[in-house]
Amino acid sequence: MAKARKSKPKLAIFGSVQNLVASLVIVAASVLLVALLNPDGLSESDDEGGVFGIEVDAFYLPGFDIDVLHYLRQNFLPNTRPPAESPTVVVAIDESTYFSEDLSGFPKVMWTPQIATVQDAVIDGGAKVFGWDIILPNSAGTYVADRRFDTPLLKSLAINGKRANKVVLGKVEYGIKENDRKLLPYRGFRTAVGRGNVYSLRAHVDKDNVLRGIPLFLQEQGETPDSIEFVPSMALELASRALGVRPAPTDTGGVMLGDYAVPTGQEYSMTAMFDGNPGAIPTYAMADLLACAKAGNTAYFERNFQDKVVILGLVSDIEDRKTMSNRFIARRDMAGAPGPCTDGYVYISSTERSAQPGVYLHATAVNNLIEQTVLERPSTATRILSLILFSGIMVMVAMKYRPQASTLVWLVLAFVWAGVATLAFASTFILPLTEPIMAGFLSTVGAIGYRYVTTDRQRALIHKSFELYLDPNVIDEMIESGDVPKLGGESRELTCFFSDIASFSKISEKMDSHELVEFLNIYFSIIGKHIKDHNGIIERFMGDAVIAIFGAPKPDADHAYNCVACTMAIQKDLIDAQDQFNIPGGMEVITRVGVNSGMMTVGNVGAEGRISYTAMGDAMNLAARLESGGKQFGSTLMVGDQTWELCKDRFEWRILDRVRVVGRAQPVTLREPLGRPGEVYPAVLENRDRFEAALELRTQRKFDAALAEYQALAKTGDKGAESAAGRVQAMIDNPPPDDWDGVLDLTSK
Repeated sequence: MAKARKSKPKLAIFGSVQNLVASLVIVAASVLLVALLNPDGLSESDDEGGVFGIEVDAFYLPGFDIDVLHYLRQNFLPNTRPPAESPTVVVAIDESTYFSEDLSGFPKVMWTPQIATVQDAVIDGGAKVFGWDIILPNSAGTYVADRRFDTPLLKSLAINGKRANKVVLGKVEYGIKENDRKLLPYRGFRTAVGRGNVYSLRAHVDKDNVLRGIPLFLQEQGETPDSIEFVPSMALELASRALGVRPAPTDTGGVMLGDYAVPTGQEYSMTAMFDGNPGAIPTYAMADLLACAKAGNTAYFERNFQDKVVILGLVSDIEDRKTMSNRFIARRDMAGAPGPCTDGYVYISSTERSAQPGVYLHATAVNNLIEQTVLERPSTATRILSLILFSGIMVMVAMKYRPQASTLVWLVLAFVWAGVATLAFASTFILPLTEPIMAGFLSTVGAIGYRYVTTDRQRALIHKSFELYLDPNVIDEMIESGDVPKLGGESRELTCFFSDIASFSKISEKMDSHELVEFLNIYFSIIGKHIKDHNGIIERFMGDAVIAIFGAPKPDADHAYNCVACTMAIQKDLIDAQDQFNIPGGMEVITRVGVNSGMMTVGNVGAEGRISYTAMGDAMNLAARLESGGKQFGSTLMVGDQTWELCKDRFEWRILDRVRVVGRAQPVTLREPLGRPGEVYPAVLENRDRFEAALELRTQRKFDAALAEYQALAKTGDKGAESAAGRVQAMIDNPPPDDWDGVLDLTSK
């Protein structure tokens, strides 16, 4: 066999340096386009808008990723911590509180005695610290004659706040300087609780106007007008008091809380991880706690507030609603709330919507700080690397495979990446989610477009040039290798197909050359279509004969089944196409087919200047003999033993005979397929059984009985039975020897 010519070295995936350069350009363009669509996502700045007065962007991808990851985590990797183990609980001013007997009809500024009662009961129950997420800027004394109306609250603030450091009031400041706008608690409340017990409730708003965290430290004016000091936020202060450690900002913009380096962004901001389980942060109605305290049920407070951080806040359907990271996993207010203290107390259910009470942002932040579950946003390097990785993979795939396969890979990769990002998110690390998937999509589209303009256009030209002379599968193999076909072959199990038109000489005699060519073109089109549809290739046309291979050049584990199914489809279509053939004299076109499987040598055979893709071997020769023997056995389709063995359970079969062909000592059982199980008429199966019973009678040398059965079947139009009857009659006339094994010895090829 001639040696193959050496080909130029090629890049395994990209095929050429030109394609490699194009791929790099596509990746760079995809990354750049995503960066242009979302410039903030690829910068180190985490200034997603600041605190107030921000310019809102309609869509902010990094923030959207966090919200989607909350949804994915909640649905696939939910937090397993029981609500009772939450470090933080909420005392809610909810609808049931507004409608309670003690508070209904009064503004909150008139609730100070009741708030003091609840605050004292909660702290006496063992709470570590009590924070206020509401601000009372005025005193009830402004509206009522009794100047001592607020005394219960003032006393509670002084005892539990200034003395015990267990009460923290909230404030909101709109600037750093002393004369900047501020929303502060009433001066008497600030004095009672102590200067060191009032902290900021400011939240960190992203550019899409969604709250996803809080600033841990804020700048405030110091002792002198020109001095600036960093002061903890409400959530950080509550967490530090619960842990018994003081927080400290670092020079690099980070925050240390004991030995925990809190992941932070710009301006000491943290990103909260919300727990979407019902009742994840236990919430108690203030009105119920008020009744409980008046009833002296101290055990309830000790059971539910021991060692807890408690935040008093609004959980109302109309007040202080914020859109936060948990917007896709939001639940009804008070869903999963602990059982009330008061018998018969009923929480008023709210409408489920994405905007949630703002108090849960601070409560979640406190939990994150205590449990060390603050989310860490990805760095610029992580974002860029993820974009390049996703884009690079998709460019390699799209450069090598067809658009349909590339799109499927992109979808699978997107799902896998979402899974990886969800796992990372559950471990408090945020991976970019939508940006890499977008970059991968853009790279896929770019690579497909490039291939359409260059590579695939060349491929189509090659296909068009050679498809009339070579099978499309062979052309694909040639194009994929990037080289011309070389001489050589391999041994592989295949199934081969031989077909021939019965009485073709008589048909051709009745036609002129033009009519004959037109007939053969229609005939070959029918056969060729089914061979292609069943993953076979036409090895060659030889006069009116067709030789086909199943299982090469592309491997096919179902080559035997596909070949048999192909032959049955051909036989059916040829019956339907008789009117198209226009054979003079009304002759019927009947095709005999032989099918056999086995190990064959397949590959390119020929001379250096002219080659052919073909298969060779003993199994191939037997298929040819099965086709030519069809006339002798009254069958249009005969199948060899190995083919039957490979697909015996997928068709109904009839044994025609057992023969020993010239040149082979091993007997061959001749079979013909009748159809798929469940699709063959019962009468056909019954005749099959009678035919095979007659064959067994012949094997037992009961020739007269066998002949009678065959003749009876022949009267039904069974050509196989008619042929078998002739063979039995010959045995009656000339009996086989006494040591005959029941196998019919053929004397010609």
